[in-house]
Amino acid sequence: MLPRLTVTVYTGLDLIEQVPDAQTVNAKYFDDEAGALQVAGDQLVYVNPATAGIFADRLPPLALGGVYRVTGEAQSFTIEHDDYDDWREWLCRSLLCVRCEILFEQPARFAGNPFTRLINFTDNDGWIGHADCVVLAAAFAKRAEEARRHGIVARRPGPARFTIYQHFAAAFALAAESGGALQVH
Repeated sequence: MLPRLTVTVYTGLDLIEQVPDAQTVNAKYFDDEAGALQVAGDQLVYVNPATAGIFADRLPPLALGGVYRVTGEAQSFTIEHDDYDDWREWLCRSLLCVRCEILFEQPARFAGNPFTRLINFTDNDGWIGHADCVVLAAAFAKRAEEARRHGIVARRPGPARFTIYQHFAAAFALAAESGGALQVH
């Protein structure tokens, strides 16, 4: 069984420096006792170019290779890999009327839908910067408002799907209003 995914919203990040590789970051900032990246007791996070670079267009205003001090809250939720994959497939079919495979093969065809930036995204060590968090928070809010306006009661698409949807909606709202960013790791 695959390890669980963790999705973390950081409400405050201050850039310390840009470093081109994780090995250098670990040598400089990894605290063996804490088992994490730290400096002077403060938690650090790293936007690893080797993994986050695949979706670098999702980063702004985060810097690829950036080492950041966490200055606000860090709120997380976890998801089973299978549930996450199932949720993305359900979201893709519900919103775009196609399987994820089609979106992955033809991303330009669906570029106007903000949810594509979340569905067609990594499931390990990826970052969504504040700019996309604002867009996705608005998309989740608009969808909820449309449902209310039309008197549609949220139909639970299955407990895991519904819970994941609610978690992401809340995470993007928090990141959008706090100037934060989201990490899937």
